[in-house]
Amino acid sequence: METHKSLNSSKKYERSKKRNPKKAERKPFFHDLGPYWIHSFSAFHVGLDNLCRIYFGLKDSIKRIIMPSDENSHSIEELNFEILHLKEENQKLRKNLKKERRQRLKITKILVVDDSVSMQEIILEALIEFGFKRPRVKFANNGQQALKKLYDELFDLIISDWHMPGLTGLEFVKKVREHPDLYEIPFLMMTVEDEEKNILKAASSGVDQYMLKPFEREDLREKIFQLLG
Repeated sequence: METHKSLNSSKKYERSKKRNPKKAERKPFFHDLGPYWIHSFSAFHVGLDNLCRIYFGLKDSIKRIIMPSDENSHSIEELNFEILHLKEENQKLRKNLKKERRQRLKITKILVVDDSVSMQEIILEALIEFGFKRPRVKFANNGQQALKKLYDELFDLIISDWHMPGLTGLEFVKKVREHPDLYEIPFLMMTVEDEEKNILKAASSGVDQYMLKPFEREDLREKIFQLLG
């Protein structure tokens, strides 16, 4: 049928060519393209149909994302409930830890070893600010006095100067580390010695934390709580 239409179109073109040769020189745009045009239109229709399918598919997907189903909505509600529950548990845990720390600070016993009375007072003020109790803080003027106190009482932390008359801080920490009942006590050395070789010497002698004078209270707080855990 399509071939028959094409032949009729060719005959009409030949007749028009004889009647008007100039007009016949211009070939009609659709000359002999009947089958091709039908095929092209069909392809265009199929392509348009596919585009519509893609568009509506994307639209449904976007709806599912923006407006979740009942099952997804239920899952999100459960997840939000779990998150709130975890937050509440975390807050309770933090409160318990703070309470436990306050209780520990009340009973923590600290020995401050320094031959300067003014430095003893400065350290005491800082410790009270941190939450430690005044009766639980003891003082010694040198390493020899400190050892006597350690033999008589139990302490949770030692804060000691380096340069002191009699037994120095470095000799004192060595004695503490050699004693079977004292070697585990955390030891914080506070001094003006800032040379690297002296810091290494203190560390090798058994000092747990090293701090330079004058000190910032926040730095002292951080080091003390690190030692006490």
